[in-house]
Amino acid sequence: MENECTDEAILRRALGYPYARPDTSFVFARGRPWLLTRAAVLAAEALFCAPDTSEHKAPEWSDMRVQPLPWEHNLRGEPQYADPVGLDEVLGHGWTQSMAEDDALADRIPVLAIGSNAAPEQLARKFSTGSEVVVVILVRLYDYDIVFAPMVSAYGSVPATISRAPGMYCDIAVTLLSRTQLVRMHATEHAYTFVRLNEPRADVLHSKMQAAYSVSRPLYVYVQSDGALAVLPTLTRSDSDVGRNNSPIGLAEICASGSSPAPFPRATQEEIQAALHALLYPDEAGTPSKPDRTRLSARIIERVKSGPAHRQEICALLAARHCVPWFLSTNSATREYDIVCVPGASE
Repeated sequence: MENECTDEAILRRALGYPYARPDTSFVFARGRPWLLTRAAVLAAEALFCAPDTSEHKAPEWSDMRVQPLPWEHNLRGEPQYADPVGLDEVLGHGWTQSMAEDDALADRIPVLAIGSNAAPEQLARKFSTGSEVVVVILVRLYDYDIVFAPMVSAYGSVPATISRAPGMYCDIAVTLLSRTQLVRMHATEHAYTFVRLNEPRADVLHSKMQAAYSVSRPLYVYVQSDGALAVLPTLTRSDSDVGRNNSPIGLAEICASGSSPAPFPRATQEEIQAALHALLYPDEAGTPSKPDRTRLSARIIERVKSGPAHRQEICALLAARHCVPWFLSTNSATREYDIVCVPGASE
């Protein structure tokens, strides 16, 4: 991975959120993604079904057949696989047997990856040992949308959170994490609360456009603890309804569709950064339609390099003045979600 301390790398990481990811389910192994075959996705469906409704046996690691991403063929001098291969051929003979004994696929925890956690480059940062294996399954989640959180991350991005959005659906991913990986993930999500969605409406996808099987088990997700970022007065978009007060802002980079008109306006990472810059530094922001990109870039780099104090001030401002409280139902009768503690994770 490149040196992420240079100014160029800081800007690329801050403005590139939520980062590129394959448009199909994959296994992250040896620091890179390997595409899951359609048969492997079909096998994985059983992980999302109630035990008494699944038509499939519980999947095993030996069912996870993969192949490299098309554009990675011939890279690094690694062998090409004309046909899909098992994980033993990728990770070493006997790997699936040892994992079956110590870390069964059926025991993994399904955690929605609503922002960057479905991107291979972010998984590489969080699981950098090279020995970690994460299965990433595409799903279509109904009645929710992915929106901006009222905070700035340590690496300069305005990250994502989840919000109720009846009538909408979004195509995101579920990461299947071991207990050890969940503890590691928890340590990187300190501004978030870990919750269980008890009755999510979701489908496993064979591809970005094809629903495969309905989810009938709870899913877990990290929800930003303060809520969602409300529409900033400095955000300029062509949407006719962008001026609605107290509305979250959807991530334009995340595919979402459904009700018309959409309940939330949408913005790209660069647009939300420009709006934040205009809010914090009105004298140097340029015009709303033509922000001063040089000064915007300088402020992003400054926030990343200056340490947490200044960033925490910005987060406190956004949480206090530009925040929409959780859009998840707190009705105890419906029990839409429960807050979950992760054993072994420091809070």
